[in-house]
Amino acid sequence: MTPEELTAELFRQLQRTGVDLRAAQPRMVEIAPPIERENPDGTFEVELTIDASGIVKALQEIPDGAGTDAFVEAYNAAHGRPRGAS
Repeated sequence: MTPEELTAELFRQLQRTGVDLRAAQPRMVEIAPPIERENPDGTFEVELTIDASGIVKALQEIPDGAGTDAFVEAYNAAHGRPRGAS
């Protein structure tokens, strides 16, 4: 799947399932911690690592209209413990 096809499928699945990815993100298993760099001009860059194909797969596995909570549960089940879990 090309990056364009993956992006298109991501948006199709988000619409189909009613998932708010911004609301889900803080509760999703972190694949890698963010990398923050300060630039010479004092601004910062933040590099995030996401598992786009894993997100799409989890979306495809939940029913129409399932919502954000169902997505977070499916994604975290496939990727390990959620943030803050012991």
